[in-house]
Amino acid sequence: MILQMIRGDTWGFSVAVKDIPFGPGDTLTFTVKGNPAAKPYVLQKIVTDFNTAGRAVFVVEAGETSSLPFGTYKYDVEWRRADGTVRTILGVADFILQPEVTW
Repeated sequence: MILQMIRGDTWGFSVAVKDIPFGPGDTLTFTVKGNPAAKPYVLQKIVTDFNTAGRAVFVVEAGETSSLPFGTYKYDVEWRRADGTVRTILGVADFILQPEVTW
């Protein structure tokens, strides 16, 4: 799934897995890099609290992207379950950081 946002905006998205709500002890990590092998990441968000429907909500604050170059990055979302299971549930896919017009 391609994700797109305007550089310097506040933006969010939610993630769910069909029929399996996220719960206590679970951790979801959204990581953005220039390419999958790049170090370090340019953006990373971690969610450990989930809404009442068991969905993870990631929010990127305006200042977290305002200094990044426009362009296409790569991202994934990893799910670490409380029982130790690790699963990449989104990605590796494109994360497009678009230019802003009004700033």
